[in-house]
Amino acid sequence: MIVKFWGVRGSTPTPLSPAEFQVKIKKLLTLSNKVDLSNDEKVDNFLNNLPLSIRSIYGGNTPCVSVEADDTFIILDMGSGARPLGNELMQKPHYQNGGTFHVFLSHTHWDHIQGLPFFSPIYNPKFKLIFYSPFADIKQRLAFQQQEAFFPAKLEDIPCEKEFRIIKDQKIINIDDNLKVEWKRMVHPGDSFSYKITHNNKSMVYATDAEFYKIDEAFMEEVSHLWKGAELLIFDAQYTPEEYINKISWGHSSTIMSVDIALQSESKRLVLFHHEPAYSDELIENTLSRAEEYLATIAPDSSLKIIPAYEGLVFEI
Repeated sequence: MIVKFWGVRGSTPTPLSPAEFQVKIKKLLTLSNKVDLSNDEKVDNFLNNLPLSIRSIYGGNTPCVSVEADDTFIILDMGSGARPLGNELMQKPHYQNGGTFHVFLSHTHWDHIQGLPFFSPIYNPKFKLIFYSPFADIKQRLAFQQQEAFFPAKLEDIPCEKEFRIIKDQKIINIDDNLKVEWKRMVHPGDSFSYKITHNNKSMVYATDAEFYKIDEAFMEEVSHLWKGAELLIFDAQYTPEEYINKISWGHSSTIMSVDIALQSESKRLVLFHHEPAYSDELIENTLSRAEEYLATIAPDSSLKIIPAYEGLVFEI
């Protein structure tokens, strides 16, 4: 499986402001002041050794993650990150004659579906989107945001082929012989669902908009068993521990919670996801450092790797 991140922010798209961009440029120029940048190779080496918060951006698009497994293409959520994903897909020779995309939505809060009307393949009749959801009214939910009062093109009028599969009573979805998806309800206002994708006996988990607070032991045991040994755990880590205290019951977790869950499920890599839109890139890196310090304190022998999600991040499983 090839997993790629197209949108990693929560709640609302967060483009880099002019002031934030200027801060990055100032830091970059200050650090480069005494460095030899006389050729492209030296420039590249200099940039590649800088923190991502200085040399690039984590990104401001809302959740969208793609998973390629053999000839199957899965899309996890369609936040504003679905727009650049769609644009890239339309440029690939493999999809010049159309194709099928399997879409699994965690839930239908706006930051997770707002990219659908801007996903360019939907305007081409050669493409097909299959939506899977435990929500029985998923078609009506998606159509609502494209009513004429909110968007000029109605969902029923866009030319791609659309299929809606309700999976409420089906815990395992077999996409093909080597690829299956399992889902689990999370704790989030209005409900949210995590998805575990298994391909050739290796698995990854997508668990955004999930709050692990005041959950019972049976829930935790079920989650730990379902996610056990995941190669990759993409988990909601929106808040710092301090901020989370003031936002209990909002349906999100903290970076510290994410480490606890990853350890209990024996996941191999933890991706901190659904970044708070108010957090700067520098603060995201600070939360990573604190998560790593916490891991070193409670499980010093753990081999768990912690990675903050950023647009363009790719994993091969």
